[in-house]
Amino acid sequence: MAFRRLCDTADLLRGDMREFELEGHSILVVWPEHGDLRAFQAHCLHEGLPLIDGSLEGNELTCAAHNWTFDAQTGENTLPGEGCLAVYPLRVDDGDVLVDLEAMKPCRRGE
Repeated sequence: MAFRRLCDTADLLRGDMREFELEGHSILVVWPEHGDLRAFQAHCLHEGLPLIDGSLEGNELTCAAHNWTFDAQTGENTLPGEGCLAVYPLRVDDGDVLVDLEAMKPCRRGE
């Protein structure tokens, strides 16, 4: 795996989310209040709108456009059969948040 630095942990707050660009990838980093840091594709499956415009409440990530919701730990859509968000492998090393761009596999509706 080829991890690349995305940001510093000081750039993130528990219970919040931020969007980053890295080598042409739009990455949404979420840190649920009672969960671990996760990195997902930054756009909703439904119509490709930015998830950063939505909300993160507890362990639920909600798209602002049509209220599609996703589990903030797994990326699974709460609508059965509607796919999941692509997940980037993430690790924290000495305060740096690192992601592996090559290991990310897109997950689209119906997969």
